[in-house]
Amino acid sequence: MGRVEFWCAVCCASFVHCAPPAATRAASAARPAHEARGTVLSREQARRIDLRAERVSLDAIETTRAFVGEVLAPPGRSVTLTAPIAGTVRWSATRPLAAGQHVAARSAFMTIQPLAPADRDVRAQASRQVALAAARVTLAEQRLQRTSALQQRDSSSRRAVEEAQAELDSARAELRAARARQSTLSSGPMNADVTLAVRAPVDARIRALTVADGQVVAAGAPLAELVDTSARWVRVPVALAEWSVFDGATDVRAFLGDERARVALAAIDGPPTADFANATRDRWFIAPAEVAWPPGARVTVEVRKPGARRPTVAIEGVLFDALGSAFVYVERGPLTFERQRVRVEAIDAERATIASGLSDDAVVVTRGAVELAGLDAPGGH
Repeated sequence: MGRVEFWCAVCCASFVHCAPPAATRAASAARPAHEARGTVLSREQARRIDLRAERVSLDAIETTRAFVGEVLAPPGRSVTLTAPIAGTVRWSATRPLAAGQHVAARSAFMTIQPLAPADRDVRAQASRQVALAAARVTLAEQRLQRTSALQQRDSSSRRAVEEAQAELDSARAELRAARARQSTLSSGPMNADVTLAVRAPVDARIRALTVADGQVVAAGAPLAELVDTSARWVRVPVALAEWSVFDGATDVRAFLGDERARVALAAIDGPPTADFANATRDRWFIAPAEVAWPPGARVTVEVRKPGARRPTVAIEGVLFDALGSAFVYVERGPLTFERQRVRVEAIDAERATIASGLSDDAVVVTRGAVELAGLDAPGGH
């Protein structure tokens, strides 16, 4: 063997047996070891990523279902007011009445001026009564003057003067009444000079008005329909297949528009109504008295009931891959972790509810899960 060949062999042997560089040794030590049951970390790697693991907790998860409900006035709590006699309707309020307006109990929100009997020569008789009353006043005044003059000459008694004064006052009252009657006939020949108040029997809202101010109505004619709004019922049509959702419900709440304004509903025994065309039956609830939902409004009804106990983990321990599949890292041994695919049922602000993929006693990585996924990935360091 020549000298050149000898030195080449020596150099090759030296390179084969020489130690790797320091950077290569550090990179090898930083990579986790992969075994059949998962990824094994060293204590230094666990310390560097601040790894923390906790046992899953079993929590009873409430299920929530949403339905659409209709606000109704309680059946049987609406009343139609009718005219007790024939007459002219007048509003009692300073502003015109309208549907939806609230009327207090026992308040007179309209009046009826009865129609007088239709006698012949009504105007002529009224003028005759005024003339007779005026003549009677004149006669009474003259009598009072004569009686007073005689009394001053001591030719008459004090009692006679008082009787003459009383007769004059009576005549003047009859004259005022005759003139008032004549004035009433001028504005409405058939109207009486009295009014009858129409009062609301309960605290209610006007659902419908069937008359106008100044309208002449017959006896028994409908005037207004009032509905009692002291309580509001909610009718919820429920499909027959979902009827059992309400059985065992812990909470039933509803809201109109604003989800933050939920109110609790109480179940009641309402009328047995159903819609056979849509295969639904109605469940009935009552809203609190302070709720001001208008009848006919549509509200969202949420039904909550306890569900099965599910494992929950801290939300930072649940990761998602590029395809949107969820996974966690489960501890299989000391510093040994395995990637486990799971199905997430619900996520709130702090916890994630796992529907399947985890046992009830599993220990899951929470803090440092993202860093562990980076180390676990091919080429991770």
